[in-house]
Amino acid sequence: MKITILQPAQLEIIEAFEYYEYSSKGLGFQFLNEIDHSINMIKNFPDLWTKLNPKSKIRKCVVKKFPYCIYYSSDIHFLTIIAIAHFHRKPMYWKERIS
Repeated sequence: MKITILQPAQLEIIEAFEYYEYSSKGLGFQFLNEIDHSINMIKNFPDLWTKLNPKSKIRKCVVKKFPYCIYYSSDIHFLTIIAIAHFHRKPMYWKERIS
């Protein structure tokens, strides 16, 4: 399965990493490990997480230990990471990325 992380999602990962690493040395790397683990779980079991609604192709995976979730879409050949969203951001701010 080919994995694509949209550029805005890549920036969200970098910003969160920098924030956590600045807050506590090593915490940024723990965040990256949890993101990596979550993406690998999604890659191996893409249908495990619930769709946002029954007609949507977008699913949401909650990241363990951090207040983030990964919004993604997938089919048999491709996995697209749309957003790495913090729980306290405006809901669905990333929706324009899929239009």
